[in-house]
Order: sequence, then C-alpha cells, then structure tokens
Amino acid sequence: MFFGLGFFDALLLATLLGLAFSGLWKSKMPSLRITSIVLMTVLVAHLLLSGFRWQIAPAYAAILVVTLASAMPRRWVRAILFVPTLALTALSAVATWAFPLFELPQPKGDYAVGFTEVFLTDEARAEDYTPDESDKRRLALQVWYPTEVPESGQRRQYFEQPIVRSKAILGNGPLPWFVLTHLGKIKANSFTDAPIAEGVYPVVVYSHGLGIGWSSGNTPLVEELASQGFIVVAIGHSHIGSSVIFPDKVAEFDPATRVAMDTEPPEEVMEIYSTLKEITDPDEQLDVFMRSMAMMPASIKGKVDNALETQIEDQAFVLASLPTLSSENVDFGTHIDMESIGFFGMSIGGSASIITCEKHPDCSAVVNMDGFHPDQASATLPVPLLALHRTDNLLLNVNFNKATADAYLVEVSGTTHFNYFDFAMISPLLKKMGILGTIDGREGLEVQRDFLTSFFNKYLKAASAPLIEGRQKHRSKNVSVRYRLADPISGHQ
Repeated sequence: MFFGLGFFDALLLATLLGLAFSGLWKSKMPSLRITSIVLMTVLVAHLLLSGFRWQIAPAYAAILVVTLASAMPRRWVRAILFVPTLALTALSAVATWAFPLFELPQPKGDYAVGFTEVFLTDEARAEDYTPDESDKRRLALQVWYPTEVPESGQRRQYFEQPIVRSKAILGNGPLPWFVLTHLGKIKANSFTDAPIAEGVYPVVVYSHGLGIGWSSGNTPLVEELASQGFIVVAIGHSHIGSSVIFPDKVAEFDPATRVAMDTEPPEEVMEIYSTLKEITDPDEQLDVFMRSMAMMPASIKGKVDNALETQIEDQAFVLASLPTLSSENVDFGTHIDMESIGFFGMSIGGSASIITCEKHPDCSAVVNMDGFHPDQASATLPVPLLALHRTDNLLLNVNFNKATADAYLVEVSGTTHFNYFDFAMISPLLKKMGILGTIDGREGLEVQRDFLTSFFNKYLKAASAPLIEGRQKHRSKNVSVRYRLADPISGHQ
C-alpha cells in the first residue's frame, strides 16, 4: 500500500485525476460515453474487489463531477469542475491515510491459531448494571487456541459487527462514530472454530479496560500467545467495556459509569495528583496518590470501584468454569492445564488481574499493562509479575517493589495509555491528536508481544525465555527493563 491506498483505491483516484487533467489541459475531454464507460468499469472493479468504504465515498462523488465535466464543451467550465474533483479525490486520499486498512502482525509461533466464542451465565450473581432484578450476570468469552494449519477455513473477522463496535467505541468521542467501520473488512490471523491441536496447554485469561475496551482489543497479543501454545480466554465484561456482543443482545457500556469517567475531577485532586511526577520514592508516591483518591467524589470513584470489583468476580467465575469450558464446536476440557494459569489485562483489567492473582492460588503468573487502581496497592503478589507501562505511570513501581516473587518492570517510552491495545494500529491521526505517543504504534505492540510471550513461556511453560533471562535485549531503543528476583541465586538474569 502507498499512503494507505490499496491497488484499486489508487486506480480509481488516478483515473479520476487523469480524466480531470485531460479536460483541463486539452481542448476536448474523452466523450461522455467513453468517460462513463471508463469510470464505471473502474468503479465496479473497485466495489467488487475492494468493497465500499466510507473513506472512498468522496471519490465516488467525484465520478459524478468528472462525468459532468466530460459533457461540457468549454474548457473554462471544465477548469471550474476540476477544483471539486481535485478536492474530493484529495479528501479520499487523506481519509484513507488517516484510517487505513491494515494487516495484523503475523503470529510467530509454531501453531496456527483457532478462535471460538463461549457464552456463560453466572446464575449465582444478579446483574447490577440492568434494572431487571431477575437478570443474571452474563459473559461473552472469546477464545484463541493452538490448531493445525488448516487446509481451508474461515479467517475470523477482526472487527465483528463493525457498525455496533464503532458506535460503541466512538459514541461520545471527538471523532464521528462511523470512522472505524472499515475495520470490519480486516481479517485476523485466526480460524473460526478450527479443531484444537492435540495436547494440553497453559491458559491465559485476559481482561480489557474500562470504557472503550473490548475483549478482542489486543488481538496481536492473544494470537501470538495462541501460536506459542497457549489457550487464551478473553472476557467480555458486560457493561464495563465498550460493547459485549451476545447472540441475542448487545451489552453496552453502563451510561452512569460513562458519565462518571467523563466528569472532570476536582481541581484540588488534580493539583495533588500532578505532584507525582516530582516524586521518585514509591512509598511517597503511593501516599500522595491515596490522598488524592480520598478526595475524589464518590460519584466518580464509586463507579470505577464497582467496575473493578465486578471484573474480579467475573475472573473468578471464569477461573471456576475452565475445567468444563467448551463452545458449540470446540471442547477445551481435556486440553487445559489447570496447574498453569496466568492472567493479564489492560488498564483496569490489569488491576483486576493483580488482585485476582493475589487472592487465588490457581494463578501462576500475572501481567499488568498500564493499569493502576488504589485497591491493588497493597498486593504483595506471591506469583511472578510483569508490568508493561508508559513512562509517566510511576505508580507501577509500587507493585514492583512489594512483589514477593520475581517481578519485571518494563517501561516503554513514547507511549500513552492508549498504546497498550489495538488503538496503536488504527490511525496515524491519533498520534497527531496526542492520543497515542511518539513511538511507532506497531513497534510498541511488538515490545508488548515479545515481553508477554517471553514471560508466560518462562512461568507457565518452564520454557526458554531469553528476553527476560538476560540473554538478549529488545531491539527497540524505547525499552527500559528493571527486575527483582525472589531467588537471585537461581541466576536467570
């Protein structure tokens, strides 16, 4: 691709400009009939082979302008019509650059990747986010797992139900709701309902962030883990993420929690919080952070606290459901190694993962991706910890210093909070807007993918993990690694 344009995108735009230039510089354009045939041929080829995308809609409008120009005998009229043709064509090119179609990173492991969905209902828990008191807590799980290279099979749609998903993510944002709908045309590197490969595999449970997070929002990471021989169970936390899609309904993000998240904290809270950047001692950082949180209005903090507690309960329910986990087409029961279970999450999903691994002896390792909530501050973590975080998330030092097992703190410069899920790939415009950091988005995801797989390979599979065993350094210059070993004599660093 050039400038984000596929071959048929470029062909359509080039044809439009070529015909428009022809009318500007030559005394005659090709006839209306010839122009119409050429444009319709290119348009049909584009729609059949590339499909409709909103980014190319201005170019479709330009077809009408060029067709009209071809019917004009006077060059000065065609010159006037050249201006909207050029503007509409340029608009399509810019829109395609800003929101391109892209390919997901290829998994590097030995296995092909299967994908299926499992829908669970916790009959012991009422659904607190709906007004009907008879509602029970429902979860939609997306599961990636090792499979053999399929002779044929349907690759999973990366962005399922793109209109629903795009509206849910951008409904209250600065961008129009439809700008992510084109992601529905992207295929993931996993095959829907492929048979699971023979063997017993460690399990990694993933939890997304609060608000715009969704269960497949870290697809490159979970596909890589599955290709390396892990079963990855991603929880769709109903009413906590942007949208959780069930066969019969869509569980949208809780409106009251959205209001709480959109409410600006009191000025005195932000003043105290801003001093964290000047503090290097983790204990002092924690003290300042806790003082700021104590001043946070209950209308804000209470909603976030409730979401965290709900995610922790969801994780516990999924953990209890693993021995009998199955979808309509894939039975995981005999393939799950219940002695090797890890958790990882992004943002509040990372915070929930830490608390769950503090509570449950079945957890063997945990990864927190840029999450910090006051409730995780007391965790001493008896299991290995990997924390992946941006430079200004200083509070992750707290869990690192309190950990009683092996702990790794990987700081990735040039990242923001939104670099820790698939937003890092979606649009270069997000970097211009300051939503993403200065690091190349794919480079940041590659750092996360490499450390995540190296960490879980060591602690869930007892496999070679050179990246965290000190035998190699990550090629990215944006990475800073600190580690503390519970047993330094074991000498894996």
